Amino acid sequence: MKKNRLILFITTVLMSSFIFTGCSLEEIEEYCHYIFNDGEIVRETEPEDASEETTEPTPEPTPIVYLPEKTDIDSICQLATLDCYYNCVAKSVKFGGSGLAHMGEKDRKFWIEYTATARVGIDVAKVKMTIDEEKKEIHITLPSAQIIGEVNADPNSYDINQLITEPDNWLNENPIDASDVTESINQSLNELRAEISNDTALMERARNRAKDLIKNYIGELADLSGEPYKIVWEDASEIEQ
Repeated sequence: MKKNRLILFITTVLMSSFIFTGCSLEEIEEYCHYIFNDGEIVRETEPEDASEETTEPTPEPTPIVYLPEKTDIDSICQLATLDCYYNCVAKSVKFGGSGLAHMGEKDRKFWIEYTATARVGIDVAKVKMTIDEEKKEIHITLPSAQIIGEVNADPNSYDINQLITEPDNWLNENPIDASDVTESINQSLNELRAEISNDTALMERARNRAKDLIKNYIGELADLSGEPYKIVWEDASEIEQ
């Protein structure tokens, strides 16, 4: 009897403790399962709600605008030069000397053929470039073409022994030597230089060649950046824009 009363008392006390702590049997079972899962204490976290996840939009890449450099324009003008070749004939006269030692010498005409080269293009020192980013314009000052460097005779294109000359006086000769030929060719080159400088068609062709290459270059940069710029030509010749 006492044993039954003791069991009833202990059971009453335990039930009271569950009531006072506000726990139900279901909560105790869940708690025990949480503590002794596979013999380890396991702390689980509730899965995050995927619907609440937010992804920030990827920012648009900033477009790259490719603009020409002055050094690039200068290089293009150098590439646009025209190398011209001319077949020339130098004509001159070797005059007879004066005095007793030259008595009987006669004036002798002579001719010699040779090849000359000249380079025609734009003087890069006179090329200017400014960029107006607000108006999307590239202003380029392009001077008229001119002879670049010297007009030269190819020394391998002629032979002093192949001169065409008038016959000499057998009594007192008036020989034509290398210095006479050199002087004649130099005079001929000066005349050729003046002729090339006055060749407006050739100069315009060289200038237009530079313009076309510059246009193509700036057009390729515009294709890369997707932002075309207008070319405004500015020079003394007032070419069409």
